[in-house]
Amino acid sequence: MKKFQNYFVLTFALVSGLMLYSCSKDRIEEPDDLNIYQSPNAYLDSKKQPEQDFLIDTNGTGPIVGNQGTLIWGSKNCLKLPNGDTIAFPFNVK
Repeated sequence: MKKFQNYFVLTFALVSGLMLYSCSKDRIEEPDDLNIYQSPNAYLDSKKQPEQDFLIDTNGTGPIVGNQGTLIWGSKNCLKLPNGDTIAFPFNVK
């Protein structure tokens, strides 16, 4: 039983020493950019997907297919100008 207690104390001391060594703050390097303020808009702008531009020149039946597989089904009748006029061909969709 005494031998078991010695192994337990030795193991506990070894594990405690390793934990204290691994928690040392001397090895942590703080990047300089953490101390610089960036607005949320700047962060969100850096994550934006590139804008896609589609030229619609005929009354086709197929969908508009985006670069990530997005399908947009629509027709000229679904779109209107702010003053209420209808859209004339060709038109751009961004």
